[in-house]
Amino acid sequence: MQPQQLAERVNADLGTNSSLSLANVSLASPATLRDGIAIVGQATYRSNQGSTDVVTMTCVAAFLLAANRPTQVLYCAASAEDVESDAARMIASLRKLNPSSELPGNSLQAMERAAYQKYLKTHGGAAVNPTVVQSEIEHFAATTADCQKYGQISQERYLCHEQHAKARLDQLGTLVSGG
Repeated sequence: MQPQQLAERVNADLGTNSSLSLANVSLASPATLRDGIAIVGQATYRSNQGSTDVVTMTCVAAFLLAANRPTQVLYCAASAEDVESDAARMIASLRKLNPSSELPGNSLQAMERAAYQKYLKTHGGAAVNPTVVQSEIEHFAATTADCQKYGQISQERYLCHEQHAKARLDQLGTLVSGG
């Protein structure tokens, strides 16, 4: 997908999620955001309800993971020169909430991963449990295929992965109780 097409797609997602749409969108510089996507554009608003004067601001809309949750950030400023660097500082602050790129400890995905590793450890490792290893590979492939239909950084995608992890936890529980 071309950068401009991607920027327009992200803008359309922004409109769907927040009923806000930016004009003259482009992708933000990659330095603004790592492991996420951001666009820059203009938003207009009326300074007060009765006014016909329109004020234009430059905005950054970013979709990222913060504290291991899909997060949407919208930052607007009157100065186009500073908006990307200001937004980058705000995003960096959000990332400090949980600097780990690991799964949060209370997520079903983390519990599934821990249960799988514990099962292998207590049952002789991967070499003597090829069926369990193969089922984990199949689980990962099925989860990835099923959850790809959702946006890369979306609550729906996160919930899809959580639902698959819950099902896998049930499978692992059956293995533990049966063996």
